[in-house]
Amino acid sequence: MSDVSSTSKDFEPRRIEKHEIDSAAECLAHAFSADDVAMYFVHTEETEHWTMTERMPPGKDKTGFWRNLILLVRSKMLQLALFKLPAEGRRRFTEFIPLLHHTKAEVLGKYDDKSWYLVYIGTKREARGRGYARKLIEFVTKQADAEGQLCYLESSNDINPKIYQKMGFEMIKKIELGRAQKPVVLDIMVRKPHLKEIPHSDDSQGQHEQASVTIQ
Repeated sequence: MSDVSSTSKDFEPRRIEKHEIDSAAECLAHAFSADDVAMYFVHTEETEHWTMTERMPPGKDKTGFWRNLILLVRSKMLQLALFKLPAEGRRRFTEFIPLLHHTKAEVLGKYDDKSWYLVYIGTKREARGRGYARKLIEFVTKQADAEGQLCYLESSNDINPKIYQKMGFEMIKKIELGRAQKPVVLDIMVRKPHLKEIPHSDDSQGQHEQASVTIQ
């Protein structure tokens, strides 16, 4: 989470405190209010007349499926899925979590529990274009580089993969949520750790050596 300011140069990312979880969730709710994945659970034939105001969950998951479920319970998304969604929405939800879990395990293999998982990355609409998301992602990738670990994310926005690629992420595969009339496509992306900087006389910024990691 970052402290809001006029430009990304005016803040440094930091870990949120427990009392700020609701505010962080509110920020992500705004950021993902029109996201295809967020709408996948509620835009069914049964809910055409609904207005969606529930919060979507924040989260960071380094340990897998059960950790993710705990985050969902704390953020109230699981209660939403079990008690407030219609039958089709619940079926879509039970498709969603296992698919993400198994895809991550398949792609990362033995590195699954040794990687950083960028679960939700979002900026409020009025704050976009100022470099906040890049600052937040770099906050994580710098730690991953220092630890020699991979970074993993799913992207549901067609615009984002090109942005993530500029930060060192590679496209690995696509997966689909297929219960809606139009499938929701997620891009699976992985960033290998940049282990050290190698200076060059003709390149003041130098270049980075990447870890040799084979992704399944």
